[in-house]
Amino acid sequence: MVMLENKVISPLEYEHLKKRLNELNTVLIPENREKIKMAISQGDLSENFDYHAAKDEQDKLFSERSEIEGKINYSKVKEVVDDKICCIGKTVKVKTINGGRILEFIIVGGLNNLSKDVKIMQITLDSPLGLSIKDKKLGDHVIVKVANPYEVEIISVEVTKL
Repeated sequence: MVMLENKVISPLEYEHLKKRLNELNTVLIPENREKIKMAISQGDLSENFDYHAAKDEQDKLFSERSEIEGKINYSKVKEVVDDKICCIGKTVKVKTINGGRILEFIIVGGLNNLSKDVKIMQITLDSPLGLSIKDKKLGDHVIVKVANPYEVEIISVEVTKL
């Protein structure tokens, strides 16, 4: 298991991790055990594709479980308050000043813990946009420091609810 420094995550990210860990432990790994038993019952394992595929799947499941356990054990959950300040656990909308383009995203901890089915873009506070809006509040204008800097206005800051 990779040792992780304490990373700050939102309660929502923590819940997603716990949910996935529970799914691994109660559904996916037991199903995989059954696949392995079925494959073993077919006989000669040296050329048994089902057995080797199930063992490969087992390795992936155990690796994912170990990774999630590490994230849970080495993360600090930051409570999120509805104070209209940009921080982990908030859904933010910004409008580019020059183009009027609106971007909506969730600010997540450095571990990117929300499931892949979340359709809203996710950024960390380490990203250029994240660094620019960190601790800023609704209505603030900030310059995003990238190769071609641009200015945005923070037009919405809400506690993330999925």
